[in-house]
Amino acid sequence: METTLKIDKEYLDILKELSKESGTKTQKEFLQSMILYFKETGIDPKAKNRSTAEELSKLRNTVISFIREQEKKKLDPLIERMNETFAFLLDHYKNEAVTKADIKALLISQEKGPQHVAHDVKKDGNSDKLQQQIFDEKYKTLVSHVKGIFKDFEKNFKSSAFGGYSVDKATFDKYKTMFEKL
Repeated sequence: METTLKIDKEYLDILKELSKESGTKTQKEFLQSMILYFKETGIDPKAKNRSTAEELSKLRNTVISFIREQEKKKLDPLIERMNETFAFLLDHYKNEAVTKADIKALLISQEKGPQHVAHDVKKDGNSDKLQQQIFDEKYKTLVSHVKGIFKDFEKNFKSSAFGGYSVDKATFDKYKTMFEKL
């Protein structure tokens, strides 16, 4: 059943214009689609609704503002701390960490015994007690440092977070015994 709808001329002109812009064939189709739109979305046509573009722009600005605030409060300090940690680790590895050569020298010196190594260190042939004490002190420091590194390695080896690497248990036990004898 169809019925007639009366509207003022100025609104009829707007309806014709909107109908043309939307591409609908008739004003009747356009009016029906408007009614369904308001029913489905729950939008009140009398309410002063802002345009969706304005709302999206506001939302975009809010999100960008939030992201920038998070960057200032969270991300920048995190990056700064990571850079400090990296610089500390780099300095540690350059200046303090035991190298493969240090461990090799330690293992060789253990095989030879301190008397032979002390003799190798003294190239000028002096059997000075001071040189022996210096050697002994360096040897003890190096042994202590290597043992500490191995203990850290052992702790990480036993944990599941060892970076995806695996070590043969027999090899690990061999080196553990070797380091314990130091």
